[in-house]
Amino acid sequence: MKELLSLPLDAVNIDCDEELQTHYGMMAAERGLHISFDKPGSQPDAEFDALIDRVKTNGTVFHVSYMYRYNPAVMYAMEKIARGDIGEVISIEAQIALDPGAEDFAAHVRELTRGGVNCCVEVTGSGAALNQALDCMARFGRVSLLSCTRISDFTVDFYRKVHYPGIHLIDMVSEVHSPAECGETYTRLYIDKNYPLCIQFDWSRLGK
Repeated sequence: MKELLSLPLDAVNIDCDEELQTHYGMMAAERGLHISFDKPGSQPDAEFDALIDRVKTNGTVFHVSYMYRYNPAVMYAMEKIARGDIGEVISIEAQIALDPGAEDFAAHVRELTRGGVNCCVEVTGSGAALNQALDCMARFGRVSLLSCTRISDFTVDFYRKVHYPGIHLIDMVSEVHSPAECGETYTRLYIDKNYPLCIQFDWSRLGK
């Protein structure tokens, strides 16, 4: 990250493990860069608040992005709302009903879903999160992988958690590009109606 921030940059997009998200954000803010977070800020709250304060002091742009804004299903719903097809929208609410840190989280999910969930989208790239997702699955369920694992000691008991219950792991990464191509890539995601479902940046290609 230090090597990357030594380059002549105007802005950065930060997408990494939650534990490092705010830390890297502060490193970029200390350089006075515009920042786009690919996911909400990480814990603890005090560190994220300090990052926001630094960005305000800098007078730079801080943007929290999330892929669902341009998800076709979400865009379709927003269009119907804008046209008034469903009448007046009184409220829109989203809740996280269960605590993923609870010891009985997976058992509770399987209980509520009467045997486990049939489909799960894993977006973090965290080995712990994928293992937890697999613990929540029903037999013959599907897990879509929208990110890569980011830790070297990532392990999964494939026989017990994948092969035996018949879980289908789906790699959703459609294309891999160098970060140097990010401008062109994000432009495609914005204007191309047939944009790739999921794009991964390979940092080892930077400078090649």
